[in-house]
Amino acid sequence: MKTTIKFFLFAALISLFASCAKNPGNLLIKKEGTWTATTVTTIDSFGTFTDVYEMTFYEGSATQKDTAGNISSFNWYYDKKAAQIVISLYDGVNTTTIIEEVSNIETDSEKWTYKSRTYNGIKTTPAGYTQETSLVRK
Repeated sequence: MKTTIKFFLFAALISLFASCAKNPGNLLIKKEGTWTATTVTTIDSFGTFTDVYEMTFYEGSATQKDTAGNISSFNWYYDKKAAQIVISLYDGVNTTTIIEEVSNIETDSEKWTYKSRTYNGIKTTPAGYTQETSLVRK
């Protein structure tokens, strides 16, 4: 009987840790800090492009610096119901919303797969556009 109870407690703990590891909202908030993000974008008929950014995450917001030193900021949250990361950018005039799906989570890394982009309420994802972002904790 004690062995059965211990097994179920152990299984419950494993389940709890696994569910936390699959929620990028918890992971990024828990590990606020700087990440290196490598984004690979493919556009049919144009080719594949790779960009590297330094991203610093805070609870609900982040900054992004490209290799030229340009800095931008955005808000983000994890939508548990849809299992997606929602990124919002506002430049004072226009609003862009980007939806990313978390396709892989490791201890110090995540991989995001681009799902869609909305610009001022209009979906603007071109046909033949794919993007994957690999984030690695610095």
